[in-house]
Amino acid sequence: MKFAVVLCLLLATSGFALVPKHPADLVSMLARQQFAVRTLMAAPEARDDSTLINDCFNHYLEDQTNVIMGYNLQYTGCLRTAQSGRDELTKESASEREALLDRTNKMCSSLTECDTLVDGLEFFDCYRNA
Repeated sequence: MKFAVVLCLLLATSGFALVPKHPADLVSMLARQQFAVRTLMAAPEARDDSTLINDCFNHYLEDQTNVIMGYNLQYTGCLRTAQSGRDELTKESASEREALLDRTNKMCSSLTECDTLVDGLEFFDCYRNA
């Protein structure tokens, strides 16, 4: 009877945790699953039947794998979305960046031309107009 209750608890926590809202949900779900498995292993009738223990552990590993694979798919999708967003923003801002670089280069070349002037008034007038 204990085994059935613990197995139901284990399956319930696995089912509720398949779609984590944030990493803290995944951590709490894993802690609940580990507690359920420890409780099952501590039950006297469970320790007497090694095939039951192996079946339970295999089921536990399968559930853990499914949860981790689902989380991995969501995380990878999030990374891809973020990278594609960065790439799109870079493409959109490329023309603005080029225009800024052109203006900066023109300003620098104008200021460099002012360095050749000897007369102080012409020098400062050149800087003002650059």
